[in-house]
Amino acid sequence: MNPFLQPDYLRFWDALAAPTLFIMDGEGEFRVSRKRVARGLASLRRLSLAADEHDWAVELTAQRLTRLNAFAERASWQYGQLLCYADDFAALWPREGILKNCRWRAMPSGDAYLLPIDQGYDSVLAGLTSKARCEIRRKEKKARALSSACRLLNHDGDWQTSLARFYDLHVAFWRERGQQSVFESPAQRECMSAWMREAAAQERVQFWGAFLADRLCSMRIGLRDGDTYYSLLTINTGDFAEHSPGGLLLQAELQAQCEAGLRLFHLGPGYARYKEQIGAQPRAMSRIWLAHPRSLRGNLLLAYRRPRAIAARPE
Repeated sequence: MNPFLQPDYLRFWDALAAPTLFIMDGEGEFRVSRKRVARGLASLRRLSLAADEHDWAVELTAQRLTRLNAFAERASWQYGQLLCYADDFAALWPREGILKNCRWRAMPSGDAYLLPIDQGYDSVLAGLTSKARCEIRRKEKKARALSSACRLLNHDGDWQTSLARFYDLHVAFWRERGQQSVFESPAQRECMSAWMREAAAQERVQFWGAFLADRLCSMRIGLRDGDTYYSLLTINTGDFAEHSPGGLLLQAELQAQCEAGLRLFHLGPGYARYKEQIGAQPRAMSRIWLAHPRSLRGNLLLAYRRPRAIAARPE
């Protein structure tokens, strides 16, 4: 359950947005890239899974560890990291091992939020507290006074128009706050656009918009993959913030996936109040830091992270 490990995304990321990449395995999941990890420290060769670039955890399986071990043995690397689910890690280690003959530290890395939706939208609502249901009804009532509309934008024209609108909103939002949007990078835009082009051709990508008083106030981008829906990206303009257009749009997006008969609604990593409000359950993640046994710099980095470690392989 990770959209950033899908073959189509990996192909575009490697070609367009990852110029520092110089070694990867045959399936594109594992790679060694050059990364500057501290001020004044030369870039090191980092071993990682592709999804680590986006802080999305991967399902850690015995088969994946076997492939990672094989890749690590033939690749030249100094340090590494692996973001996985804590329960997977606990189940597999030490029976399967992480990497042969390497040192590692495991640290907590927040939660991912997932919501089972196979019982339908009414069941999702029934699982909420009465306070949360009242809050949803209150927001919907307030929004109706402004002729609100939360709808799928895929049929408003070509997908490029919706994506370009999302880029513009994202850039403007972060500029107003004195920060830079990731989509100001031409490489990031090119990679995202290429990925969305392929997903749109397969009818897997969805663009959602919330309109209040005929003004676009919030957008979301999601991706269907089998029986799972990934709510990937969201941006709010700040207009009519008191009416919570982002929350209204999320409810519309969620209801549509329930009606489509999907099994799981994945809201990605990181805490946000709205994720709790719709009943998403946290799944703890662990970040496994690795050091090559013969790399001085890699082991120095690992030693620096020692005080916060929650587990450690015996030296």
